[in-house]
Amino acid sequence: MPNVRRLPVANPASPRRARWCVLLVAFLAACTTGSVDYPRTFSYVDTNTDDTRLGRAVAEWQDTHPSMSGFSPLIGGMDALGARLALIDGAERTIDAQYFLMKNDAAGLIFIMKLLEAADRGARVRFLLDDVFTSVRDEVFLLLDQHPNVEMRLFNPLGRGGNRWLNYVGDFDRANRRMHNKSFTVDNKIGVVGGRNIAEEYFDLKPGGDFRDADGGL
Repeated sequence: MPNVRRLPVANPASPRRARWCVLLVAFLAACTTGSVDYPRTFSYVDTNTDDTRLGRAVAEWQDTHPSMSGFSPLIGGMDALGARLALIDGAERTIDAQYFLMKNDAAGLIFIMKLLEAADRGARVRFLLDDVFTSVRDEVFLLLDQHPNVEMRLFNPLGRGGNRWLNYVGDFDRANRRMHNKSFTVDNKIGVVGGRNIAEEYFDLKPGGDFRDADGGL
């Protein structure tokens, strides 16, 4: 009987195993966390603002309303935007802003341009922004941070080199730690707090929408 050489039989599981390996490698590459060793520069609030225009106005109001605090609700979107812009125009010493998101739309553009105007006048601008839903390009924040009177910081507990949505699957406990605060304070005297972020739908600038939110000045 002649010798018969057996041909190798392909293992049907091999291609499947290879595909899973590729997916695993891609998943691990996407789930990268931010370095905790990044050098931190500490920043402190400026409390010496009594001599500013807002500081004098607050002191005068407190003299006529002893033992009271002031709060004004901002229900309408245009009123909320106008209050922020008026406060920016009146800023002399500091602007401290933190928000959960900012969009690349008219509201975001106006807000950034007004912050730059205040920084050009000499006011120190500190801006803390959560990075998960913000749609403004990184180059814009990089240019903003180049200004000598601006401190721009993004809150993001995850790395940005991979797919951010896979980060939620691979490390949800870390990814779910967001900076959801929304506050805006000028010269450490008057602030706006509430539910609004910086986007058109929060300020009645988006046609066809019925977005309702509220905040107030204090």
